[in-house]
Amino acid sequence: MKRIFNYFLFLEWVYCFGFAQAQNYFPLVIGNRWDFVDHKWDANGYSEYDTLSLNIYADTLINNEKYYRITSNPWVYNLIRSDSVGIYFYDTVNNHEWLFFKYNLPLGQYLVNGYNLSPLDTNSFIRVYKSLDDTVYLFNQSLRRMRYYIDKGIDNAYSLTITPHLGFLDIDASNVMSNENMGLLGCIISDTIYGKLTSVENIREMHQEYALFQNYPNPFNPTTIISYSIPESQLIEINIYDILGRRITTLIKEYKQAGIHTIEFNGFNLASGIYYYQLNADTFIQTKKFILLK
Repeated sequence: MKRIFNYFLFLEWVYCFGFAQAQNYFPLVIGNRWDFVDHKWDANGYSEYDTLSLNIYADTLINNEKYYRITSNPWVYNLIRSDSVGIYFYDTVNNHEWLFFKYNLPLGQYLVNGYNLSPLDTNSFIRVYKSLDDTVYLFNQSLRRMRYYIDKGIDNAYSLTITPHLGFLDIDASNVMSNENMGLLGCIISDTIYGKLTSVENIREMHQEYALFQNYPNPFNPTTIISYSIPESQLIEINIYDILGRRITTLIKEYKQAGIHTIEFNGFNLASGIYYYQLNADTFIQTKKFILLK
């Protein structure tokens, strides 16, 4: 009887361990799809909104490992696999697999990969560090959220925010000329729909709502862009606070037309640390956190 009882305990452990491990795997299944609102802007006042989708459309075996192909774009590599350690990309230029997102990488610690992306790429290195690891409530569930900052050479940088359960959450990119943010609207994971899938109607609906978006870049040094949306013309105010809740400055207080707006914040005279920015518009108030890292 004791042997049978121990056997069932073993089966239960295997099941629970296997389930837990599965939850740590990035969702790579053919047909999975992530839909984003794509916002591009620059310092000259240019601002454009569009939609963008990432799709897993095929898989292939390389060195006895299964890799999945994702719709090509500048920020997510085309051959990707995952396990409980993290996410791996296969470099077809150097015929080498490398760990790109390591789940247990300590905050602020770099994962260094020293090679060119392609023979035409002038960048001499890629460095990846984790800037965020917390829990977020999204699509009616609690998810582990991790943001990785990727430094490509001296003039290109971007960040990806992911959750092992649902995949990509947002992508930010910047260079000396322009900025881009892609925020997740919805996704299809193993035939289940989360959130909203992109459409012209969804974008219009988004523009008709109050919203304060996450700044970019974040962390920043010393400037960052703050974007917000208001559904009607009105007086708005954006204040900056320190971690103790003391107001540091009023970034803007003026009458704005309905729509989506961006403004730059410069923290050159502030010490490194956590700060907050708050939008006050009519009866709408929203606060977000950002990090100054010098």
